[in-house]
Amino acid sequence: MAIPLAITATEFRTGEAVVFTKGALVDPIRASCAYPGMFLPVEIDGHSYIDGMLAYAVPTTPLRQMGADRVIGIYLSAHWSNARPPRHVFEVIGQCFSIAQSKLSESWAKDANLVIEPDVNGFAYDCFERAQELIAAGEAAMRAALPQVRDMLKLPKSSAVQKIGFAPITSPAPPQQASPAV
Repeated sequence: MAIPLAITATEFRTGEAVVFTKGALVDPIRASCAYPGMFLPVEIDGHSYIDGMLAYAVPTTPLRQMGADRVIGIYLSAHWSNARPPRHVFEVIGQCFSIAQSKLSESWAKDANLVIEPDVNGFAYDCFERAQELIAAGEAAMRAALPQVRDMLKLPKSSAVQKIGFAPITSPAPPQQASPAV
């Protein structure tokens, strides 16, 4: 690929962190999204893989290992539980992972230049009908962080920002090489 890509997963039997950087994308992406308790592990080359969040809650460390100079971590830190008791086992599992992620956040945050935390409190894991609100929360958090991102990337300050991306519309800076993460 022209732009380096790293897809994280967790080997189900050993708990080993795995980073896919070559080959077909479909199975590693499926494995990276195979949330324990909801989806079965994905088999790749004789190994069973589950969600990468167990190994890398936010995959900042693999990006540093790949040579990224600047890393932005996006952390969805909401606890799933609210005032009511859990409705089913998936909410229990989700709350347990939320607690674990919160406790382990220092392990990945050390490899981020900037951590952005969109306000996702009040959203349930299954509130797909509120997708636009979640997108808006992410956009608001990113827009609020744009001055820090511009400083980190050494981009000129501008109030005019393209709809997608960080480069100003007028007199854009030369592109900086960055490493995206999934």
